[in-house]
Amino acid sequence: MAWRSIRIKCIEFNRGAQGNSKGYWIFKIAKDFETKYPIHAYLEPPFALPSDMQEKKFIPVIYSRGLIGSCLSATSTCSELASNGNIVFALNHDDGIWDVLTFKPELTNKYLNMRVQECIKLRNLLEDKSFIKNIIGSSIDFDLERITVIGESFGGITAQECCRIDKRFCYFSMLDPGIQFLEMDKLKQGIPNSVDLLLESETVDALALQFKITYKNTEFATSAKEVGSHVFVL
Repeated sequence: MAWRSIRIKCIEFNRGAQGNSKGYWIFKIAKDFETKYPIHAYLEPPFALPSDMQEKKFIPVIYSRGLIGSCLSATSTCSELASNGNIVFALNHDDGIWDVLTFKPELTNKYLNMRVQECIKLRNLLEDKSFIKNIIGSSIDFDLERITVIGESFGGITAQECCRIDKRFCYFSMLDPGIQFLEMDKLKQGIPNSVDLLLESETVDALALQFKITYKNTEFATSAKEVGSHVFVL
């Protein structure tokens, strides 16, 4: 089952911003590069359910990428998720990358909130049968109670914030999350009654010891467990 990018809605999310954001040229270069090599997925594929799956409810997965790249940046991850029977929506966020990399809380929060609102908007749209039929080509039932947000780097903390802000999101996964962008008091709040998967590279601290990423990941996991969350750290 091929994953699809919700390219139509990405344009709507970013209208008026593309091409104007500081540092946007990096995204153009990355997007162009990603079109130069083959990928094991289809973009905008026709979608037809087998006869024995007409009544099945599919789990929608929202994938939030890191700061640099596009919705094609994690093709292998999205393809693997889709091959297990999920329908994956990879979002093209429009970030002010240089603003975020100043590590000023007000700027980080600005773009983090923009990303979260895009995920929430998609969550709302998935309740609209006409929207589903328009982008997928057929009527599909989604198990919205199990909607999952997965993200890498800045997308990881996007997934976390989705569950913090909108309680309709209960499941999220963070792949080497950009935990250095979050203030410690927010990490220690935890997210009540959620199911969290945190994947951390063994060398995550090797190049940036000053960010204390492993320490912050541990603090978040501990705090989340204390408020009733199920946390799995790998």
